[in-house]
Amino acid sequence: MGDKIRQLTDSLKEMAKRQVKVTTAWVTVKAVDWDEKTMTATGLMDDLDYNDVLLGIGSVYTKPKQGTKALIGLIENQDAATFLIECEEVEEMLINSLQITFNDGNNKGLVKVDPLKTELQKLNTNNTILKNAAAAAITTLSGLLDGGATATTFNTAVAGMQTQNLTQLENDKVKH
Repeated sequence: MGDKIRQLTDSLKEMAKRQVKVTTAWVTVKAVDWDEKTMTATGLMDDLDYNDVLLGIGSVYTKPKQGTKALIGLIENQDAATFLIECEEVEEMLINSLQITFNDGNNKGLVKVDPLKTELQKLNTNNTILKNAAAAAITTLSGLLDGGATATTFNTAVAGMQTQNLTQLENDKVKH
């Protein structure tokens, strides 16, 4: 008789598991393996460890901060099929997409830093060439017209011109 009750209980448990497709659990992030895009977490209610929790499935990966609370999903109540739903603090995100729009796209696209630096360096070079050519022309003409006074004024004015500082252009918090 005890075996039949156990079989019935097991059958009812299996039926109940099939009824619930995805369950959730609140956890604390214990460790993150960002290379593998998985984490280990400990349940807040039951202190059970959840290993190899997926941090995404291909298009968006979220790296939660270690020690933070998170909500995970369990497919068909299987600990082996767990995935991150949300977390309180994020260290990093990886988004694989052909196009991403922030704030309705009102500020246009992100700048590509290396081509921008190249173009600004060209501008610096062109400014130097123009400054030197103008200085040579003004020196020649100024010597004929006013004994060099205009050349002195010009040289003083252009000596204070600054080139662009390209070292602070890149924001390493947003990469593309």
